[in-house]
Amino acid sequence: MSYLIRQRIQTRLKAEEGAYRRPGASLRVGLAYPNKYFFGMSNLGFQTLYAVLNRLPDTSCERFFLPEDDLLAQHAPGGLCGYELGSAARDLHLVAFSISYQNDYLHLIPMLHLMGLKARAQDRGDADPIVLAGGPAVTINPEPIADFCDAMVIGEGEEVLAAIAEVLRGGGSKAERLEALDRLEGVYVPALFDSGYGASAPLRKATAGFGLVSGRANGPAQQGRFVRRLVVQNPEIPLAHSTVLTPDTEFGELYLIEVQRGCQWGCRFCAAGFMYRYPRYDALEGLKRRIDHGLKYRKKVGLIAGDLLGHDAIHEILGYIDAQGGGFSPSSVRLNAFTPEIIHYLRKSGNKTIAIAPEAGSERLRRSLNKTFTDDEVVESALRLAEGGILNIKLYIMIGLPTETEEDIEALCRLTLRTREALTRFAKRSAQM
Repeated sequence: MSYLIRQRIQTRLKAEEGAYRRPGASLRVGLAYPNKYFFGMSNLGFQTLYAVLNRLPDTSCERFFLPEDDLLAQHAPGGLCGYELGSAARDLHLVAFSISYQNDYLHLIPMLHLMGLKARAQDRGDADPIVLAGGPAVTINPEPIADFCDAMVIGEGEEVLAAIAEVLRGGGSKAERLEALDRLEGVYVPALFDSGYGASAPLRKATAGFGLVSGRANGPAQQGRFVRRLVVQNPEIPLAHSTVLTPDTEFGELYLIEVQRGCQWGCRFCAAGFMYRYPRYDALEGLKRRIDHGLKYRKKVGLIAGDLLGHDAIHEILGYIDAQGGGFSPSSVRLNAFTPEIIHYLRKSGNKTIAIAPEAGSERLRRSLNKTFTDDEVVESALRLAEGGILNIKLYIMIGLPTETEEDIEALCRLTLRTREALTRFAKRSAQM
């Protein structure tokens, strides 16, 4: 490892709070994020898996990231090492990739190359670590990278990681370990499926030999070659929260807390509403404990949810944060769920800009997405926020949706202008402009 690489890693580690360092463990794991440090450490799922692995008995988990452009030339093949102990990937038992976005599939092969591992799973031998992949992108569509992975987790990973670790501790040849992994709920071992890909039968794997079964993982895998999507069901496993705090992330000033996983609304463009079914909300008392912990390290907490304002105890949650002297920053908020009390807490926490999401410009196109907001509701929501003192409003709107026409684009423009004009009139009346 060059001096420049070592210096950057050490500088980052010194700025972190909460990292693990467990030398001497019998099971050694590398957790890899196929993008740069800034993006990986901004990812709550990556942080959660890092904590889960390091809390397993006699297990050490190190982090690996795609190098920044200025240091890429400094990394020889096999030179990408773990942050915590400086381990080479070849010396580990498991290299697990956490992949949230399909764009990062393009970084998988370069990272394997930098780790000194062959790209294709069939070209790696018994002495090489098992290469595992999981995360939202893998759950949605594992096939683009199936040839490069020994095993893949379909669904949520918190529970299954302990079972995977036990398989690896059990020893045996690589083939025997892969067969044992294949028996675990939610684990897909591509080499044990007959793909049949080719010009004559390009879809054989999807239609004849492979299927993803949606629903709760509440029993043995179905007969035949099916992989059931995993859903965490152990009530003792809390939803995610920040593990390693560092200023070198998108949310460096926040302690992130997952309030809800999944979403009950089922908007047709949103993977979270389907991938994480059924929606789960953390109970108020559990949230209070995590809020108390987070406010020891940061002045504000970031509340992560598919539908934050849909939590039954949202007013109590925001009131509790305020009573502890903290603030909060919201993730996804439903535009027709704002109340005067919620807006009061938003403003008191220093939120000067709020994004509301009509998603599409016309009511017709919104209905096709299962978003039933009317134009009037969009404008009323923006005015409600303005009346509460939040005048900077963003509209999240997608362009290029199926069935979209020029008329929908024109409706988008009309809605944007109408919202702006309504806010401008309000600001002039209230002398805030």
